Amino acid sequence: MKAVTHLTAFLSGFVIMSLEILGFRVLAPHFGYSIYVFGTLIGLILFALAIGYWVGGYISRVNIRPKGFALVLVAATAYIAAASTLFDQVVLFFSNFGIVAGAFMGTFALWAFPMMVLAAVSPYLIGLRSEKEHAGRSAGGISAAGTLGGLAGTFLTSFFLLPTLGTHMTFVANAYIAAAMTAIWLLAYNRGWLIAVLVAPILAHSIQAPEQMPNIVHAEESAYSHIEVVNRGSMLVLRTDRRSGTAYSAIMRDGSLPPFLLYNLFAVPAAAKNSARGLLLGVGAGTLPLIHEALNPDLKLVGLEIDPRIIAVGERFFGLKDRKNLEKIVIADARPFLAKDTSIYDVIEMDIFRESEIPFYLVSREFFVATKKRLADGGVFMMNIYDPTADRRIQRSVTNTVAAVYPEVYVVPTGLGSYFVAASRLPLIVPQPQNGEGDTRLNDLITKFREGAQRVVFSPGETVFTDDRAPIETLYIAPFKEIL
Repeated sequence: MKAVTHLTAFLSGFVIMSLEILGFRVLAPHFGYSIYVFGTLIGLILFALAIGYWVGGYISRVNIRPKGFALVLVAATAYIAAASTLFDQVVLFFSNFGIVAGAFMGTFALWAFPMMVLAAVSPYLIGLRSEKEHAGRSAGGISAAGTLGGLAGTFLTSFFLLPTLGTHMTFVANAYIAAAMTAIWLLAYNRGWLIAVLVAPILAHSIQAPEQMPNIVHAEESAYSHIEVVNRGSMLVLRTDRRSGTAYSAIMRDGSLPPFLLYNLFAVPAAAKNSARGLLLGVGAGTLPLIHEALNPDLKLVGLEIDPRIIAVGERFFGLKDRKNLEKIVIADARPFLAKDTSIYDVIEMDIFRESEIPFYLVSREFFVATKKRLADGGVFMMNIYDPTADRRIQRSVTNTVAAVYPEVYVVPTGLGSYFVAASRLPLIVPQPQNGEGDTRLNDLITKFREGAQRVVFSPGETVFTDDRAPIETLYIAPFKEIL
């Protein structure tokens, strides 16, 4: 029975860590990747584990026999199997309660019970083995087996299960692993008949993937996000979360430019500087290359994208491989790339933000200094910002940080909480629109830029983000008394 106890500890450790990593991918489409979501998930799981460790130690002392403990394992397996089918509906329901409260309730509903039971396994097994060998030896062996299982669960889930199988099937895989652990235990203690009666039907049901909306043309999991291509009639859009209808890349079926002022304005500073070479941080599926190809035909771009699967989706559905102005696409994170790059660009553009996630290291003073080093003297840095707050505290903090580095900074409100930002060492002189001459689309955009642009003057008393302190998430979250 020693092999059974150690294998049980290994498998329980595997499922604990696999489910914890999986939790981030389950919550992210509805609550984002902020530190509040991370903290909520990790904190609640630790709380459930603490209770489970205590329960496991207690039941080992009150002499609950292995046959009785098997029923607890069956219940946990059934719970995981049911959660693998219902998780999307559960999280969607709790998303109505806000980021913090919703993530708290969703985590509790999906992970509290199975984590508590799985945590109880190791202390119970230690107590069981201590009847036949020294307590220290049994504790060391069981703990080592559980830790090795957790290590296997961490690496396999991160590098194989999620990228290869996706969220739903990774959840199902954990249900099967929990079922294998339970089956081993049941067979070892002559309760094999319970396997078919209690486990198999639930596992069979769990294989059924959640229904996909009919307008979703393509959906897949990558190492970084959940990717969906959505048919919106005249438009095909790419989105990476489900909290809103926000499109992060788009293409019109009739060949016209996407009707998004936020993206089309990137063409104005590029035209003002007669830019020849640019760096695009965040290619996505290719919206900005498409716009520049139409409005800035002489501009050649080096594209940067952290997620190779988004590039693959862009080439398959959005014509990204047909963009002649893209000299090359580099798969890399923006900050390390800038640290190693030696090229000089006329424009640097950043389009990498989601609704409530701005990577803190991409809004710090140090980051903007890095972009400035890669710009020509008259070059322009451009970015977009999403700020749903009434007092524009996110936009004001980010643009003040930009203004701490660049002497000339302009912000243009584009509606629905979005802002376009342009910054330069030298004054940005936007030409007058030429009536009856040139591309009328570009002339219209120049008019909108001139009418909407507001100059940002650096204020030493306002927030400046740094690598050491950039509390960007706190600006998105309402005070806790409003949330709870």
